[in-house]
Amino acid sequence: MKINVALTNMFTSFSIISLGLLFISAGCNYGGCYKNSSSCSIITPSQKEKNEFLSIHNNHRKELGISQLEWDDDLAKSALEWGQQLARENKFYHSKIKGKGENLYWGSSTCGKIYTLAEAADAWGSEKSLMQGKKFDPKSKAGHYTQMIWRNTHKVGAAVVRRNNDFYIVAHYYPAGNWIGQNIY
Repeated sequence: MKINVALTNMFTSFSIISLGLLFISAGCNYGGCYKNSSSCSIITPSQKEKNEFLSIHNNHRKELGISQLEWDDDLAKSALEWGQQLARENKFYHSKIKGKGENLYWGSSTCGKIYTLAEAADAWGSEKSLMQGKKFDPKSKAGHYTQMIWRNTHKVGAAVVRRNNDFYIVAHYYPAGNWIGQNIY
């Protein structure tokens, strides 16, 4: 599998840093690809997949002595609704829902790969090395990670929506993090 970041240079900083958007595209060198479909489908995570997603978040939080996140079905529902809207529009942008934090992840594959909640959480967590200081800076390149570890955030819910070869992964957090100038943890 070949991983490519699908962003233009001018838009990279704005998308990944300020808005917390992450684009991934997978190309395959083997057959077995499925035919394109124009419909959207929901990929319902199993309890094991939810636990793995939470575990990735909570391992990062544990390293910093921050309380564990809990899965919230209402947040998962709002994440699903936003993911469905993004897929219907075939666009990728934040919902700006008041009071909720949000991380987005988009993956595309022409060979049947299914992107998971855990892959999104791992990608967001990989920004740990980019974090500088304990106060949130909107110019930070670690916005996904800081939302994951935001000390006042206690709940998370997430969803995966598929449209053709595209996967939209949305996580909603409550209360929201990434407040400019505030301590992250």
